[in-house]
This record gives sequence, C-alpha cells and structure tokens, in this order.
Amino acid sequence: AVTVSVAYSDYDYYNGTSMATPHVSGAAALLWSHHQECSNIEIRNALNASAKDLGIVGRDNEYGYGLVQIDAAYNYISEVGCDVNTVKPEKPCRGKKCK
Repeated sequence: AVTVSVAYSDYDYYNGTSMATPHVSGAAALLWSHHQECSNIEIRNALNASAKDLGIVGRDNEYGYGLVQIDAAYNYISEVGCDVNTVKPEKPCRGKKCK
C-alpha cells in the first residue's frame, strides 16, 4: 500500500494499478533520462529483468514482474547495454492458464 495525502491534511492508504502506474512510470522516466540511447521497449525490458520477483516465480497477475528496483535497472543497462534481445518479455498471464 502507498500512503497518499487526502483532503483536509489527512493521509490514507491505496494499492493496485492506480498506485503502481505512476511509480513505474516515474522509474522508467528516471532510467530513460540516464540512458537516452535506449528505446522505450529496452527501458521496459530492463525494468522487468531487474524487478524483485514477488509471489509466483516469474510474471503473474498479482505482482506483474515484481517490485521495481531502479538501481538494479540502471546497473543492468550500464553492464549489459540496451540490446532489446537481451531480455525477452513473457506473454501476459490471463485467465485460467495462470498458475
């Protein structure tokens, strides 16, 4: 859960994609600002490859690729480069086929 400010100087906790999307977008923008030679797909692949896996091993519907590790993503690109073929994104897990 993420702590957010709400009306009248109070705080509340929210979770889900509404909280994850701005955080991951910010991480992607930060990473891209340091590695402008990479494409958007390569930035995404670096974030996916370096995420801390949570829940079921690999991508899943509850945690996606896991928890963003921006320092690991930065180091990943610094060491491996932007080669989009380095990381092959998994197909999204949908429906009853998910483990």
